[in-house]
Amino acid sequence: MKKLCMILSDFRCYLCGKVLTNMEKVCDSCIGSFYHDLSEEKFDHFDIVHYDNYSFIQFYYSYCKSLVMLNKKQGDWGVIQLYYQLIKKYFMISKEDIVIVVPDSLVKRFFKGKSAFSYLATYFKKDGYTVCDNILMKKLFTGKQKLRSKQDRIEKVKNDFYINNKIIVKNDKNVVLIDDIYTTGSTINRCSELLKEYGFKTVKAITIFKVIFRNAS
Repeated sequence: MKKLCMILSDFRCYLCGKVLTNMEKVCDSCIGSFYHDLSEEKFDHFDIVHYDNYSFIQFYYSYCKSLVMLNKKQGDWGVIQLYYQLIKKYFMISKEDIVIVVPDSLVKRFFKGKSAFSYLATYFKKDGYTVCDNILMKKLFTGKQKLRSKQDRIEKVKNDFYINNKIIVKNDKNVVLIDDIYTTGSTINRCSELLKEYGFKTVKAITIFKVIFRNAS
């Protein structure tokens, strides 16, 4: 049945068009072409770094920007599949850990529907990972991040997120916190702070891309 589906659907790599021998969206060659960085990073623009370690897959250059636009503007599921394959390849995530994807605001969900990136959680669920998608929440009205300066992002993100205390989750687990882009790190740092306050032991932060500030100190 699987072979028949592949023949009928003509499975090809989402990036290069190569015919695939499995039902993945992206071939191994393209997955392997993504540079990944497993070095732990600490940043001096935070008074306190709340996540225990941080890793990213690729710097946010022009080609990566086009992938993000496909994901955000068109809701392209092929990009989400790519993200999932990259995370699975480069990071060891235990099924004992709790996977949390940084959420959207309720206003954005109302006007645009659930973001394509948030569907990343469904891939983890299908593979048997423990996913918690309703404890970390984003407030109803938040300003657009892209309209904020670097310093504004760091300061104002403190009021953007909250913990849904109506949800009871065993907090003796480790958390893997996932976001698409690291710009200043303020989002994952604030989310990590809230999760630690809830009682989770450790927070490992992962982003797909990381922005380079050329004039950053």
